[in-house]
Formats: sequence, C-alpha cells, structure tokens
Amino acid sequence: MRRRIFGLFLIGTLATASQAVPAIAAQKKATGNPGGGAVVITASRQDESPPLTSITPVPDGKSRAHAARKRHGQFADMAETPQDQANPAPVGASTAPSTATSWEGIHNINGVLPPDTNGDVGPNNYVQWVNLSYQVWNKTGTSIYGPVNGATLWSGFGGLCQTTNDGDPVVLYDKLANRWFLSQFAFNTDSAGNPVAPFHQCIAVSTTGDPTGSFWRYDYNVGSLMNDYPKFGVWPDG
Repeated sequence: MRRRIFGLFLIGTLATASQAVPAIAAQKKATGNPGGGAVVITASRQDESPPLTSITPVPDGKSRAHAARKRHGQFADMAETPQDQANPAPVGASTAPSTATSWEGIHNINGVLPPDTNGDVGPNNYVQWVNLSYQVWNKTGTSIYGPVNGATLWSGFGGLCQTTNDGDPVVLYDKLANRWFLSQFAFNTDSAGNPVAPFHQCIAVSTTGDPTGSFWRYDYNVGSLMNDYPKFGVWPDG
C-alpha cells in the first residue's frame, strides 16, 4: 500500500512539473529573455561630466513624475504635508544609541510619495537622495553641494537622462574602489501622465572619491518593461 501511494505521489509530482515548464518558458519569452541567463545591455550613451561644482544646478521642484507617481502609486490619496506638526509622533522613554554627529537631511522637497529616501556614507562625505533631489555633506554636517534636482548629474549629457527627472534613486559608495555610484530611471509619459516605453536607467560613477567632482555617465535603454525600483550592489569582482 505504501509503495502504491508513493507511486501515485511521484506521478502527480511529475505531472505538476511538466505543466510548470511551459508556463516558465512562456514567462521568459514575455520578458524578452528566452535563454533565462544574464541579459547584457551596452550603454546607448556615455561620457565624462565636468566637475559638479562647475555645472549650473537644475533647480529642485516638482517634476512631471509627481503626477504620474501620485496617480499610480498606492499613496495616491495621501496629503503632501511632510509632517503633522499638530500631532507629533509619541516618543518613547528609552534613548537611542549616541552617534558621533547628526544633522538634518533633505526633506521631501518635491512632494513625491513615497519619497524613496536613499543615501550612503563615504570616508569624507554623506550623499542623500530623496526621490527627485540630492545633496552632499561633509562629515561635520556642513552642506557642500545642493540640494539640487537629480537631473543635474546629467546636465549636458543629452537624452532622457538630461531632460527628465523621474527618481527611484540609488546611492552607493564603493569602499574598495573609492567611487560613488548614483542612478535613477528615466522615461517619457503620455498626455495623461502615464509612463511610456522605452525605459532607461541613468547611471553616474564618480571618477574619484569626491562626490562633487566629475562623473562617468551612462544611459541604458532597458526596453519595454518598466524598471520600477531597480536595485544595485557593490561587489569586488564585478
């Protein structure tokens, strides 16, 4: 009896697996990756920027991405007030561990919800990007650059990286290479504010350890599938 039950279970398992294979293949075909391996994309545009300190900052402010994000996001009905001053959050009795230093970062200047707050710490600087604007501080908390519109990084670069400012920012510091990595996505919208393919990923890598210096800039066309909130990591061999 046990052998018969096991045999029926094995047949059922094989049948389920055989049904899953076409479904997986169809999914890979739909995503444009029929082989299932790594997808290699070369930059459609690249250059080296002047030092950021020599670029006229793009003023921070509300972008067209604001309307699209508010309309399609799960936070569409939330108010844009950064904080309810009349009803502050309760503070517990316990104290947080002390820090060497602390200061006020960027608030949600652009009013985009959620703000996608992002930042990283290097040996001399802290860089923070809150959806559409970013800022650089030294380790004493003194602002040395910004806040500016995120598209400032791609001023003079051309393409959607320069002409749009859509957010979903990523800020990373590579300790081994002593380089800063900053990125956001870019796309056009239709008359109703809906995102329109092709979608792009804009990447900037500092040429030195100075986040206010020059950057190697790249524009990657990632195709028709929206790259909504891409993630990156720093790895020693690639």
